[in-house]
Amino acid sequence: MKPGINWIKLKTTHMAANTMVLVLGLLMASFTDIQFRKVPNWLTLSLIFLGLVYNTITGPGWFFSVAGIAAGFILFYPVYLFAGVGAGDAKLMMAVGSFMGMQNTIIIGILSAVINAICSVYVSVRQGNLDGLLSYTKSHCIYLFTKANIKDFSKEEVQIQGKGLPYAVFITLATIIFMIL
Repeated sequence: MKPGINWIKLKTTHMAANTMVLVLGLLMASFTDIQFRKVPNWLTLSLIFLGLVYNTITGPGWFFSVAGIAAGFILFYPVYLFAGVGAGDAKLMMAVGSFMGMQNTIIIGILSAVINAICSVYVSVRQGNLDGLLSYTKSHCIYLFTKANIKDFSKEEVQIQGKGLPYAVFITLATIIFMIL
């Protein structure tokens, strides 16, 4: 065996550390979203910074992270504006983009929406409130269509009946499922 650096092992170690940082950050975000219904700025902004630095130094480059951040923003900022997720959830998706890049972020964003939809239907059925979910979904779609039709893209606080599910959990689940598959 030749002495020297084992580049394959080193790259695997860096990827494992990168993955651990992201997953731990996502788990912390999920915990705070469940407990306090907030994802703290210090956490999301730190993750965005760490993903950017990591990919700039050891990964595919800064553009990979910036494109991922942009994808997270483009996917989730409109949803935030129309009261679908909180600002912390949108920033958390940008943090995922910082680590995972644009293409992976798009897939994770779609996967998180699918998991959210499945869980929402399941919870509504368990609570005997599927009609309420369908009614809310219909009225919210009409609301969104009306706002888009009159080109009103201002942020409004919409009163949501009941307590919605913490979306950071779905981002976390989608990211972990994506990493496993």
